[in-house]
Parts: sequence; C-alpha cells; structure tokens
Amino acid sequence: MGAVLGPLFADHIGGENPALPPNPTIVCGDTTAVQDWGQGWFVGSTTPGQGKHVQTNTLLKRRGSALHTSIASPP
Repeated sequence: MGAVLGPLFADHIGGENPALPPNPTIVCGDTTAVQDWGQGWFVGSTTPGQGKHVQTNTLLKRRGSALHTSIASPP
C-alpha cells in the first residue's frame, strides 16, 4: 500500500519472510525465484484500490535482486 505525501507517493513493500524457502541472500547474479505478484497504481483517492487506475506491473523478488516488469500505463 502506498502513502500520500502531497504530490509524491511512497510504496511500502516489505522484506521477504526468512521462514519461506528459498531464503533471500545478497549474492549477485542469483535469480532463484522467491516471490512474484501483481501491483496496481491508483490516483485521486486515499483509499487503497480506489480512484483512477493508472498503472499495473509485476513485482519480482529473486534471491539476489528484485525488479518491476510488465509495466502498463495506462493499464
């Protein structure tokens, strides 16, 4: 969920749960999947998931990296 900061916004994505395999590491180049999920961005409301839907993307967590892919704006 994001936070409203005037004309700025922040995305609060937590760290990986170390109890879930595979455990995250800081080894560069390790692309072992940890978790993938979709995300949507909305503007015009302080209620999560409300307002105008302006972007979708996929968040990919890997053992040695993380990134946003499949960015579509407008969705």
